[in-house]
Amino acid sequence: MSIAVSVVLRPSRILIACTLGMCAGVFAIGLAISVDAVGEMPAPIRLILAFACIFAAIFTAIHAFRDKKSHLIDISENGQIRLTEDVVGAQPSTASTVLVELMAGSTLWPNLLLLRLQTEDRRTISLRILPDSVDQDGMRALSVALRWIANRPVRGETDGLPEKSADT
Repeated sequence: MSIAVSVVLRPSRILIACTLGMCAGVFAIGLAISVDAVGEMPAPIRLILAFACIFAAIFTAIHAFRDKKSHLIDISENGQIRLTEDVVGAQPSTASTVLVELMAGSTLWPNLLLLRLQTEDRRTISLRILPDSVDQDGMRALSVALRWIANRPVRGETDGLPEKSADT
């Protein structure tokens, strides 16, 4: 069986909707604090707290809309991962491809993949892959390939058996 996979990841609409819902809630809390509907605080503290909530909500909402990048993940038969980052709607010539390695802190669940990838220059890339980012067959194939990569022994590691010496 080959684990070679090539999958295009689109921005998740579910994640954007959840982020915007959270932003709306934080914005509403900021408004409630600003009109003194919540708690009893001195005016300067109340206004600072309200401003912080409203600023955080607006900043996060803008960031959610700006971060619309698609990615192409290519996994070769030997488990090498290539990640191509391409801004949605941009020319293919602007895409950058990097060789990455799956890090230990990655989460591989059936309907959610939280990938921590490390580039050759030790930069960390985090990817959130939800079911609406990939088609169903692509999600399954990607999940199987990533589980295989996560469970294979690291280079230089033995399989738990003692090494045979030359005298025995």
